[in-house]
Amino acid sequence: MTAPVLTCQEEGLPEKIEMTAPVLSSQEEGHAEKISMTAPVLTEEKPADGGSGGGKSGMMVMQFVLPSKYKCLDDVPRPTDPRVRVKEVSPRKYGVTTFSGIASEKLVEVKVSELEKSLHEAGYKVTGRHVLAQYNPPWTIPFLRKNEVMVPLE
Repeated sequence: MTAPVLTCQEEGLPEKIEMTAPVLSSQEEGHAEKISMTAPVLTEEKPADGGSGGGKSGMMVMQFVLPSKYKCLDDVPRPTDPRVRVKEVSPRKYGVTTFSGIASEKLVEVKVSELEKSLHEAGYKVTGRHVLAQYNPPWTIPFLRKNEVMVPLE
């Protein structure tokens, strides 16, 4: 599932997150099924130019990984919020690094830079923008948090 989220450019922290536990309605009208949050929660900044360029737009897309009980798109209940879209993501190859702490914009930029440098030195070609994966709820003690940055590879 994906949902747009605006961020505050100065602090790099979410200004408003609307979709932390989306409610989906089943195929039967009037019956709603609340799906628990799953880990990781993936966030990806959409570039200002709409492509894969370097411009910052301030628009983030937050993605929730659906529970494994949903084997295909036809099994997934319809979202009650029109901003939420359910889509199947095709398999991709990523370079990934894991880190702990609060995933601030500055720390994420450092980790992405280190990862891209390491991948380039190993002969891999990065093909797009990074994705941030966060595995813990916000109240988790920072040094116990698990985060990953993922960069798509050719």
